Amino acid sequence: MVVWDTGTENYVKLLSTDLGIFHRVTAASPISGITTDNMMKFTWDATLRDDKFYDTLFAVEVVDPKIVKVVVSNKSSNDINLSLNELKEHSTVYIEMDVINGYAAHYSYLKLSDVGVFAFRGLNSEGKVISVY
Repeated sequence: MVVWDTGTENYVKLLSTDLGIFHRVTAASPISGITTDNMMKFTWDATLRDDKFYDTLFAVEVVDPKIVKVVVSNKSSNDINLSLNELKEHSTVYIEMDVINGYAAHYSYLKLSDVGVFAFRGLNSEGKVISVY
């Protein structure tokens, strides 16, 4: 996976090396969604791999430098008062991504039943959720 900065918009791209030394892009998505508080931009993309699984990309561009970690889950963002342990317990998808140079990205190979609506939670250095989508 790579994050590509075009100068106007950033993209997350999944590269495949099934052609030996050559790489090709098998999935791409602009990081264009933004939280209502303007603290994070985000995206996710799922590409059908076979009849049971998706290649799934998650990416976040952090606008507020207080966000040092992002948690992605398929538990609704309406449940903002859940602790991270409760969130992990109630989700079938729970991914923690560290922010590096303002970006966080993750690839998952997910079952069809796990792909749908995802919530992105930005955490500060104390582990407190400070931004949600």
